[in-house]
Amino acid sequence: MHPAARTPPSTGPSTTKLVLGVVFAVLCLPCSAVGGGMMAAPNEPGDAQAGLVFLVFSLVVFGVPSALLLALGIRGRRHHTRLQRLSALGAASARLPLDQIAADLGVPKSEARTLVLDAVGKGLLVGRLDLEHGVFLSGATTGAVRQIAMTCRACGAQSMIVVTPNTMSHCSFCGHRLA
Repeated sequence: MHPAARTPPSTGPSTTKLVLGVVFAVLCLPCSAVGGGMMAAPNEPGDAQAGLVFLVFSLVVFGVPSALLLALGIRGRRHHTRLQRLSALGAASARLPLDQIAADLGVPKSEARTLVLDAVGKGLLVGRLDLEHGVFLSGATTGAVRQIAMTCRACGAQSMIVVTPNTMSHCSFCGHRLA
């Protein structure tokens, strides 16, 4: 089974936050309507002030938590979706530059790096992050990803290169193809 298929999108803390946010919003609406109605058409002289208190109470007790829970739930769902997409990218490509990941996910490069590390930590991605070159080398496509030292035939320098199947490696000094 693919690692991204472990948790369906309808489960998890973000769904719980979304459901609770909707419940609080549903509770907030009638309470606010009662408070507004008491202010708009008071039956007795003190009803307008009581309506204002009821309106403020409903907004503080139900409205603010509803807005926070909905915002956190949407943010968590977006994060989960990005991790799943990143997992699919890692399974499909042996070499993923952080710039490409950032462009595919629609996030800044620094957030792409954080997402890669988070996905590796959660077991959704297998591989290693080459910080020097800004590339994620996926181990999900093949088990033959390795780093070796090679001497360049063109300039004679010794370069540490990452060797992956179907990917060319070049000398870090002159750019000559090594493997």
